[in-house]
Amino acid sequence: MTDDEYVDTVTQGLRESRSWMAQFNDVVQRAMQFDPVSDVVAATFDGDGYLQDLVIDPTAPAQYTHTELEELITLVLRDGSAKLREAMRKAVERYFGTDSAWREMDALAEEW
Repeated sequence: MTDDEYVDTVTQGLRESRSWMAQFNDVVQRAMQFDPVSDVVAATFDGDGYLQDLVIDPTAPAQYTHTELEELITLVLRDGSAKLREAMRKAVERYFGTDSAWREMDALAEEW
């Protein structure tokens, strides 16, 4: 392989890597935005799965007993966390799993 061919191969690999990472980052951002379980309680999580914000409608205490509201908050937190974990698992498997294009990059690296 000539030096120019080597540079072209590496440059193409970098372009593909950037594209894959951009796609992965887009999927991660979309994974953090999912349909709410409730209209009166909403939770948002960061990319690591930590609770970022919990919003409770001010009218919720008038609509629910304290026990019902506690159960609703628990449901929203559990469901949101589970949805995020599942979405992140799928994204990681798609972009970094055994069948992903990253394996091609590993093979190229071994050749050099």
